[in-house]
Amino acid sequence: MVRVFLQNPRIRRNFDVHFTYRKSEAYEIGMDKWLDWPSVRGTFRELRLPVSLVYKWGKRWRPFLALKYLAMLYEIAVLADIFRQERPDVLHVNNGGYPGATSCNSAAIAARIVRVPKITYMINSTVRDLWWERPITWLVRGGRTQFISASQRLRSSFLYKKRGPNGWHIIPNTVLCDTVVPRKEVRRQLGIEPDAFLFVVAGADEPRKGRDVFMKALFQVAKTCFKTNVQGWMSDPDDNKGFSDYDLIAASDAVVVPSLYDEDFPNVILIAMMYGRPVIASDVGGVCEMVDEQGTGILVNPGSVAQLYQEMSWMIEIGKGRREAMGEKAKERFRQNYSEDKVIKQYIALWKGGQDNDGKHI
Repeated sequence: MVRVFLQNPRIRRNFDVHFTYRKSEAYEIGMDKWLDWPSVRGTFRELRLPVSLVYKWGKRWRPFLALKYLAMLYEIAVLADIFRQERPDVLHVNNGGYPGATSCNSAAIAARIVRVPKITYMINSTVRDLWWERPITWLVRGGRTQFISASQRLRSSFLYKKRGPNGWHIIPNTVLCDTVVPRKEVRRQLGIEPDAFLFVVAGADEPRKGRDVFMKALFQVAKTCFKTNVQGWMSDPDDNKGFSDYDLIAASDAVVVPSLYDEDFPNVILIAMMYGRPVIASDVGGVCEMVDEQGTGILVNPGSVAQLYQEMSWMIEIGKGRREAMGEKAKERFRQNYSEDKVIKQYIALWKGGQDNDGKHI
């Protein structure tokens, strides 16, 4: 969503946007992958914060992580000074899970201290009620903090119970529509035969994404569906020959999202829907709200190799015509519910009541 906020014309017309983030190599690699830097670089501020060292050394000795709370005091002071100078009308925090990144929580606390009029806090994954984090949570969820999630699932979390319906909003994620390399060219350069049935897994290479489950299921499919040339491709920056996840998804016959946990509203599924590709996805987080089993895809139990194998085989057997029909339904579902224009209108309505062109500062 950061990519959309920084590059969407409607937002840039309505708001003077500034983007502050904690500097890290991994984060900036992701920014390079998704952002048109020249068009937005002037809005950036990178912060070098001591918590980065705490995380680094905490990997070697976990008790060292307790120092992150001291690091937060520094973060809050730095961010409060920035907010005093810039005087934003809105602070929008984009976190992964909760508690998530200390810098996100420090930003919300600093904004309360300097009385930023509106604070919106996006949570994109799992919410955990950790007793040692409760003092931080009490400071984060002040009266002006409005929580946002892409799915209904987080309404059952303790944060919703604390804030209630007036402090929680459901706004789905969206993705930008990129121009993709032609399907035949992608397959040619990757060495995938033109008539092969191609399953694609895109996204980060992390244990929670369930790639090993996909590989086991793919191996069984290749053995049993011997009449079909079946191939699988898992996105890897070092092996994609310069192609983006968008290119790979558009070149596929079906997209597999075998996530195991810590997932809510995957962009991979949105991209697949946008390009008309049926999806086989684990029923985790808000995925069940995205995938319509009556027409756009299939849900499987997380970690079930047997079920994933069964549904991958079924996807091959139903034939090209039915898959294309599923893809068309997915496209229409994306246009109706998750298009950039529809989602951004909801954010603008939240941030300033839906009025255009009054120069707010976010």
